[in-house]
Amino acid sequence: MDIRDDALAGAPLTAFSGVTINLSHFATVNLTVPIGDFSPVTVHATGIDTLNAVLQADTAPAPNAVLDVNLDHAILFGSFNLGFIGKETITSTGGHSVFINNATDVLNGGRAIIDVDVLGHGAFDLSFGTGHDAAVEGATLEFGGRVSRSQSVSVAGGSASPNGTLPPVTSSVKIDRPTEFFGTVDLHDLSVADLVGLSQADSWSYKNDLLSIRNTCGKVIDRLHVVSDASSTGSIHGLSVSQTAAGEVLVSPGTDFHGSLMLPMT
Repeated sequence: MDIRDDALAGAPLTAFSGVTINLSHFATVNLTVPIGDFSPVTVHATGIDTLNAVLQADTAPAPNAVLDVNLDHAILFGSFNLGFIGKETITSTGGHSVFINNATDVLNGGRAIIDVDVLGHGAFDLSFGTGHDAAVEGATLEFGGRVSRSQSVSVAGGSASPNGTLPPVTSSVKIDRPTEFFGTVDLHDLSVADLVGLSQADSWSYKNDLLSIRNTCGKVIDRLHVVSDASSTGSIHGLSVSQTAAGEVLVSPGTDFHGSLMLPMT
């Protein structure tokens, strides 16, 4: 389906698995993707377009509702709401493209990868989602590009099991280019921020909602605006920071305000 200008005149559009939608010339689409098979709904944008998407993947045991958004020298305004096991990717297929988020994007157990720069004044709300037979999934969001200062990311896990029979799940945000992430991360219970590519990290400190990561010479190699909002830490709103063997720095709510990131000797 080719959509340009105001061809839909604001009418909502429902697209099922395997459908391809081409946007151009300031097209605006309010899209719903129901539960389907593993063939994605694909959206191509080639200009300055708007896409508001809802993935209704919150009731069936399988399969996913999948949306692939491909930007070719495009500026995409939009928002998304991902239900349980919903998955969305926003990637660039040609030239420099950006996603402008001026809304609150919701991931209730959904998974999203945004592999282009994110601009605008918006928010991302990650929380656990409940699906068929009370199955619970944590939300995951990955930023592959630059993220502007006016973006915020709230991350929370948990469990919707009424009788405690299901274990709680963790939600996470993965930041592939930490030195180009200028937004704010708000960590709640059962949440993780994964900072990639910081293999030189040696120590960290946390003060006034600012996490500073230093190398062995004491030079700051990255700073992250992070708010520790977990109720499980009581009145001590510190952090727990660790490093993986791959050089990724994992940040969670905790009770510490500084520490070492040296890997243990084996």
